[in-house]
Amino acid sequence: MNQLTKMFDGHKLTIIEKGGEPIFKLSDVCKILGLGNPSQVKTRLEDGVISNEVILDNLNRQQQATFVNEDGLYDVILDSRKPEAKRFRKWITSEVLPSIRKTGSYSTSVDIRQLSPELQIMNNMVQALAKQEIEAKKMKQEIQETKKELSDVRKVFVLNPKNWRREVNDIIIKISKTRNDLDAYRDIRNESYQRLEERARCDLGRRLENKRERMKKAGSSKTAVNRINKMDVIADDERLKEIYLTIVKEMAIRYGITNKAVS
Repeated sequence: MNQLTKMFDGHKLTIIEKGGEPIFKLSDVCKILGLGNPSQVKTRLEDGVISNEVILDNLNRQQQATFVNEDGLYDVILDSRKPEAKRFRKWITSEVLPSIRKTGSYSTSVDIRQLSPELQIMNNMVQALAKQEIEAKKMKQEIQETKKELSDVRKVFVLNPKNWRREVNDIIIKISKTRNDLDAYRDIRNESYQRLEERARCDLGRRLENKRERMKKAGSSKTAVNRINKMDVIADDERLKEIYLTIVKEMAIRYGITNKAVS
């Protein structure tokens, strides 16, 4: 049985072959995704996606470990609320699995060209069916993730339209506290603005400068002109405000901030 070790963000991921397909060590997956109790995760999985296998540790000793197949791996990814979960899934589907299947890490060294025309045709058909199944699994996973995100957005706290600026600030403070970084508040705030500019296709910096110019022409004091910021620009445009509040909710979900946490 072939055994591979891949590295993701400094964490190892043990992969072995079962029935010609890769399976993944559950405890490694949980560590990568920040799921602290692999045994509890295991109880939430269907029997058909998990198995106990014998592998070799770093000292070349045999040990038993729980593994999940590709379907089970995607189920575990859905359990994680870490921002890295999506990136991990893309790493698996875009790099790890294609690399394994391209290099034939789990296949026998058969020269396809030596097969009869009939067997070559059958091999091509099997490869095509396998590719379709993999794409279907990826699509199913993406649909499940989208449904989960939409469900989370509906369940997230409702921001009060009258106090939205204060509540947005509270959320950004809560998010910044999840990161051990002195610049976290500024970075999170800038991230929210950047996401708004991308989604609404607007330039907040330019709008801010235009607003300041209008205030100067209207005779506003220098202090008043300097005091306004991008939040004032957002407040001027109801469409921008609605989009921005949605973005802040999404960020709260992504960083694990709940309604209770910000109330």
